[in-house]
Amino acid sequence: MSLPQSLGRYLVALILCAMWAGTVSAQPAPDAPTANPFVVGTKVAAPFSMEDETGAWTGLSIELWQAIAAKLGRPTAFKSFKTADDVVNAAAEGAIDAGVAATSITAEREKIVDFSHPFYKSGLAIAVSSRNSSGLFEIFKALISPAFLTTVGALLGLLLITGAIMWFVERKRNWDQFEQDPAAGIGDGFWWAAVTMTTVGYGDKAPVTFLGRFIAVIWMFAALILTAVFTAQLASSLTVNKISGPVTGIKDLPGARVGVVNKAASNDYFKRRYIQTIAMDDIDQGLRALDEGTIDAFVHDEPILKFQILKGYQGRLNILPNVFEVQDYGIVLPPNSPDREAINQAVLDVMAAPTWRVAREKYFGTED
Repeated sequence: MSLPQSLGRYLVALILCAMWAGTVSAQPAPDAPTANPFVVGTKVAAPFSMEDETGAWTGLSIELWQAIAAKLGRPTAFKSFKTADDVVNAAAEGAIDAGVAATSITAEREKIVDFSHPFYKSGLAIAVSSRNSSGLFEIFKALISPAFLTTVGALLGLLLITGAIMWFVERKRNWDQFEQDPAAGIGDGFWWAAVTMTTVGYGDKAPVTFLGRFIAVIWMFAALILTAVFTAQLASSLTVNKISGPVTGIKDLPGARVGVVNKAASNDYFKRRYIQTIAMDDIDQGLRALDEGTIDAFVHDEPILKFQILKGYQGRLNILPNVFEVQDYGIVLPPNSPDREAINQAVLDVMAAPTWRVAREKYFGTED
C-alpha cells in the first residue's frame, strides 16, 4: 500500500473517532443523587417559629434548624401542626424527621420521643393585668378580701384580750367604770383598749389600781407600734388588689382564675398540684381573656409571653418577676433516630458560633 493511501486511511480513522467522541460527550449526564429532605414539624410559637402570609417559616428555632440542615447538607420540608403535642406525636409515629418550635423537654414526652441537646433555657411566668382597678365594686372586694378580714380580726382579738385583762384587774376596786358582770365588764375593757390605742382619750374610763395603771402604760407604748403595724397591713390589703390585681405571685394561683394553653407543658405544673385552670386554644386567646378581665392571670413560657406582650399588649399587661418550673427547649426527634448524633453535634456547633448570639439578640434583645 502506498504512503498516500495509508495516510488517507489514517486521517479517515481519526475523523471517525472524533465524531464518536463528540456524540458520546453530547449525551446528557445522569442526574447527581439528591439528599433526602428533612421533613420537619413545627407550630406557631413566636418568636421561635412564625409563619408569614406566604407560608414561609421564620424565628429563632427555624434559624437554628436551617443552620443545622445546611451543616448536614440536606434540604428541609416544613410541615405545620397546631400544638406542640401534635408535633411530639408525629415524631413518635415517625411521620416527621424532627420537630422544631418551642418544645419543652419533659419526662412525659421523653417516654415516646427523643430530644436533641437543649438550645434554650426557659420557664413558666405569670402574666397579669397592669391596669389599676377602680370603682366601688373593687373597693368592696378589697374590704372582704382574706388579707383585710384577717388583719381586722387580729386587731379585734388583741383589743378583746387587752380589755379582758384590764377588766379582771379593775373589776373589784373600779366597778363603776368596769362592771363586775363579765360580759359588760369585758365590753368596758374593750372600749378602753380601743380608745387608748387610737389616742382618742375620752377619759370616761381609766384604771385606778397600780397594776391596772402599769398595764395601761405598757399598752400605750405598745399601741404606738401596733398602730403603725396594723395601719400598714390594712393599707396593703386594701391596695394590693387595686394595684396588682388578685394574683401577685405563685402563692395566689390556687383559687384564682388562671388561664393556660390547652395541651401545653404548663398544664403539668397545675395537674401535679391539683390547681384548677381555664383551658385556652392558644396564647392569643389567653392574653385577650386577661386583657378583657375574664381571667386573673395567664401562665405560659416566659420568653413567648414577653414577646407577645411587647408586640400587642405593652402597657396593659405585664409579667411578674419570678420565673418558675424551669425547663429547656429541644428539637424533637423520633425514637432511635439515625440523625440524632449528627443533629446534636450540629446544635452544639451552631450555638458555639457568634451568629447564634446575634440571632438571639434579634428576637430578645441583649440578654446578658
